[in-house]
Amino acid sequence: MLAELCNFLKRVLTDKALELGAVIVNRVHVRELLTDGGAVTGAVGLGTREPVITVVTAKTTVLATSGRATRLTGSVTAFDKFEWYSAPSAANGSGKVLAARAGAEVVNLEFVALADSYNLHNYSFSVGLPSGSWWPAGRIVDEDGNVVVRRNRDLPLDDPDYKAKYHLLVEDYQRQRATIVPLLKQGKSLYFDLLEATDEERERILWALGHEGKTGVLKHHLEKRNIDLRTARFPLRLGQRRDALGNGIWVKDATTETSVRNLYATGNELPGTGIGGGGEALVIGFATGEQAAARAKETELPKDVSALCVAELKKQVAEIFGSENGDEWQSGERALQVLLESYLGKPYTENALKQLGLLLHRLSADLKLRADNLHQLNRVLEVIDLYRLAELVAVAARERKSSLGLFRRSDEADYPREEEGTFIGVSWKNGAVKASRLSNPTT
Repeated sequence: MLAELCNFLKRVLTDKALELGAVIVNRVHVRELLTDGGAVTGAVGLGTREPVITVVTAKTTVLATSGRATRLTGSVTAFDKFEWYSAPSAANGSGKVLAARAGAEVVNLEFVALADSYNLHNYSFSVGLPSGSWWPAGRIVDEDGNVVVRRNRDLPLDDPDYKAKYHLLVEDYQRQRATIVPLLKQGKSLYFDLLEATDEERERILWALGHEGKTGVLKHHLEKRNIDLRTARFPLRLGQRRDALGNGIWVKDATTETSVRNLYATGNELPGTGIGGGGEALVIGFATGEQAAARAKETELPKDVSALCVAELKKQVAEIFGSENGDEWQSGERALQVLLESYLGKPYTENALKQLGLLLHRLSADLKLRADNLHQLNRVLEVIDLYRLAELVAVAARERKSSLGLFRRSDEADYPREEEGTFIGVSWKNGAVKASRLSNPTT
């Protein structure tokens, strides 16, 4: 079964990597990519559990994941997310910020959509409910127990018609899921449950919840109250979210190398491959790894150019720890969210986007956050990356002059029509965010 295979995939890949001599470093918050001569030559990170700076010198570097940019706006529930749970680090777009600060273009950041959404009442991080980590047993039912979204069954991988059957299964499943928001808008009460989960599925889902950030809190609550996951029924709540959709690091061709030499992007960092694109991420990830490995074989180990970056990181950390009058990271994040919620996802005008840029600059200049321990320090650093990401979004939105898809300009008649297939790329050049126009990567 596919779900059972995925459950062990991480362990199998980890064991094989160690067997081949890889050194795996966990709990390191990467802060900057090192560059020299127009190429990425490694990275600098700060420990999340120990106050240790890690420097990696690398022939090639691959950025694979940072999740969606959902922390640009607040929770879809009515609850204060900071009171009930910690916002997931992966949702601050830090991988894209790393790439942009190294000079690589990030595209599609202007497509920030205001969309209807649904979630569990106190947990806006539902890991793909009713699929995702709940697959294949998750269902949606109404208050009378009538099934709105059926549970699924994994298909045998050795079935010669697996691909065709899987496409039909997914299409049918998406049709069912498309009814959830309309029913909630009609005032219907809907619930998520795992009533039909097998023992094996229940154990796998509980394991997944414990490794999915905030859903670990849900798992803890269930265990503390001795509630069987299969007997619980979770009410859904209608909400709205703003999300930067389909964004990613621009790659020049099928090698997935970015515009900066020796820097590759794969998985969730590729445009159009978001959370939920695990199959794509797996396949493309292997291809990217092969390309990066081939380049590494023909590249000499670069010199260590980390001294300035390490010094700046030490200075930044000292300032954050030494800030007596600084705000807590939650205040800094919420201030940014309040500003962005007033602008993003609405029809834009040049004046509004110009005003957003000015306000972002002022808010960033006044940003002074403090930390008393390593956990708070890393949260502060995440918020700093959120501000950097917001700057990229604002510049990209102002650069695109024509409405396209979810992106709307109410003053587009004042500008020439954008050419089809044009991407707006944003990155830091000489200390400032610059925009450029890019075409589809070659295959």
